[in-house]
Amino acid sequence: MSILLLAIENLSIAAHSDDGERTVLRNVSFTIQTGETLALVGESGSGKSLCAQSIMGLLPKPALKMCRGKILFEGERIDNNLPLLHSLRGKRVAMIFQEPITALNPVQTIGEQLAEVFQLHEPTLHANDIREQSLQLLQEVKVDQPELRLRSFPHQLSGGQCQRIMIAMALAGKPDLLIADEPSTALDASTQHQLLALLQNLQQQRQMAVLFITHDLALVKHWCQRVAVLQNGSLCEIASTETIFSSPQHPYTQSLIAALQPTAHSETKNNQKTVLLEARNISKAFTPPQALLTRRKPAAPVLHDISFSIHEQEILALVGESGCGKSTLGRALLVLDPADSGEIIFQQQILDRNNRQQITAFRQQCQVIFQDTNDSLNPRHTVERILLEPLEIHSIGNPQTRTATVQTLLQRVELPADSLHRFPHEFSGGQRQRIGIARAIALNPKLIVCDEAVSALDVSTQAQIIALLLQLKRDMQLSLLFITHDLHLVQRIADRVLVMQQGRIVEAGNTQQIFENPQHPATQLLLSALF
Repeated sequence: MSILLLAIENLSIAAHSDDGERTVLRNVSFTIQTGETLALVGESGSGKSLCAQSIMGLLPKPALKMCRGKILFEGERIDNNLPLLHSLRGKRVAMIFQEPITALNPVQTIGEQLAEVFQLHEPTLHANDIREQSLQLLQEVKVDQPELRLRSFPHQLSGGQCQRIMIAMALAGKPDLLIADEPSTALDASTQHQLLALLQNLQQQRQMAVLFITHDLALVKHWCQRVAVLQNGSLCEIASTETIFSSPQHPYTQSLIAALQPTAHSETKNNQKTVLLEARNISKAFTPPQALLTRRKPAAPVLHDISFSIHEQEILALVGESGCGKSTLGRALLVLDPADSGEIIFQQQILDRNNRQQITAFRQQCQVIFQDTNDSLNPRHTVERILLEPLEIHSIGNPQTRTATVQTLLQRVELPADSLHRFPHEFSGGQRQRIGIARAIALNPKLIVCDEAVSALDVSTQAQIIALLLQLKRDMQLSLLFITHDLHLVQRIADRVLVMQQGRIVEAGNTQQIFENPQHPATQLLLSALF
């Protein structure tokens, strides 16, 4: 029998700034039963993570504060009872985050960090017992080589392994409620599937409730019992998962569900198209850092003899598990991190990376859109400065024509004219990605490499950005190399697909062929993880 575990009643949160106070979360109410999974969905900035931070008492003060409402755990208020909240936090209520590599301490081993959690909850626990329970937890969350991992630092582990470590740390206190804030957004499909299957199994074993914060509605449909939909800080709909997907009532919920539907995309006839870029026998190895007085370690290969081509006006998807070399290959193609061997042929000319003039001309024709706009957009530059920079570097036009070009770019990516004098932090994630797209098309390129360009965006914003990219592709006759782990997106927009595994292209073909009749085990594994 389910028992009411958590109740949020009319929760409102205010943000304080020099301009005064504004409400960012308004009268949000929902409940979670024992053993239940409730999904909290909505666009970036809708207030999903604020709800989680409020429950945990982690709102950054004084910038944000709870100005109205109640939070009750098993019928007792915890929002105004710090001793009770401290006794629950990390023990009966735990949280896992989207970016484990930033949540984990980079200068402590995994064993030290797990020990810290156990010591916090059970100060009298002996060191041998802590080690034994740490190993048991790592085995429970299916971390390979647990003895070795206890001695490892976070940077020595993959994204999937780090997320398993975060789950282990959250489970150390044997929580009744686990808050999972975008726990699988940055992971490839197969790793994502494994982690969610693990969480579901652990939830059933421990009769644990889960508040699942996400923008991936495909995951919600297959895992959660109920869904709460947030928009602009307000709860616009809450219902069973079946009702939300079959009969959404609120217009915003309807738009989210509609964004999941396949978009029409006519396949490029590659046999009628000219090859734009060809990669021949691309290989690359990384030399591990050498410690003082130790023997130099051999270089570790990351790309093995890769060959493929991109045609004019084609969308080519590059997919594969985390760490397979997708982004490394993208950087090698753009000569940002050159390959050790092999050739790149662009418009029938072999690139010589030592020929600065040729490489500069090539980079004008081949641009990139990155995943993390916080890192790729200079926070000290206005949008105008960001968009003027490539025009000035390549000596295109004069000051007057450049200003006109920048204004045209804003119109093309559907940003208001007053964006010019604002800074990146003043925009939402989707708007920042539009700025990144505007910068990429400023030089009228032939090819754009999209490196996980929409993976961090919510489903409705993602649909808008994809629609924009497809429109620009048609208008500017672009080719797109789409590096992604979102196979649903690949199926909807790509003409052809390359599948990577451990630095090799293991399968290539048109999209329909890859999805309907995959040949290689790596492709079959990726597709088996699709919901």
